[in-house]
Amino acid sequence: MGSTTYSLEVPSAYVHEGVGGDKPLLLMIHGFQDSGPSFLRRTLPDLDPRFEILAPNGPFPLPLRVDNEWKEAYGWYFGDLSKKKIYVHPSVAAGAVAALVRSLGLEDRPKTLVGFSQGGYFLPHLARELREVRRFIAIGAGFHPEFFAEYGLTQKVHAIHGGADDVIPLQEARSDFDRLAPANQGGFQEIPGMTHVFNAEGRAAFAKLLL
Repeated sequence: MGSTTYSLEVPSAYVHEGVGGDKPLLLMIHGFQDSGPSFLRRTLPDLDPRFEILAPNGPFPLPLRVDNEWKEAYGWYFGDLSKKKIYVHPSVAAGAVAALVRSLGLEDRPKTLVGFSQGGYFLPHLARELREVRRFIAIGAGFHPEFFAEYGLTQKVHAIHGGADDVIPLQEARSDFDRLAPANQGGFQEIPGMTHVFNAEGRAAFAKLLL
């Protein structure tokens, strides 16, 4: 089987709130088969005026059929973990988001990167392409410590994870977190009873981290 590379212009959309001044940037990265606006509504329903907020859609459409209707949904990369094979590397989407950040004049703003599930796994790849990244907040996600080491990332990772997560089990996420370098370990918070769906307790923990 042969292979090639396509150069495409893919239309996409994003939410950009709290514009004005020199506020730090909160970059919100949704999970697999989700969207920027949906993730922002669930995670930060009351926008925090201390931040300029950017919540982009992933570049790869992954429409999801729900109750005979198609839900707008996206992803950041493609891989088959059972085969340990990546078909579209996260660096592709990371470069696209970094270009968006530059086009909006936000390259030099202090940045907090927030990622849910696949978006959490994506954060080190995105951080590699950005400047002034101060910390990571990973929600319902696991970690690949090898990328943090390979990319020379020293920022703190703050994890929020559901005790009843049935997609990325708590112990798997905690084990991944414990394998991060000590310099990256900002804290791991379990939310008892929370599944792979962000709840009120998870939002409260997230709001405290933003403080």
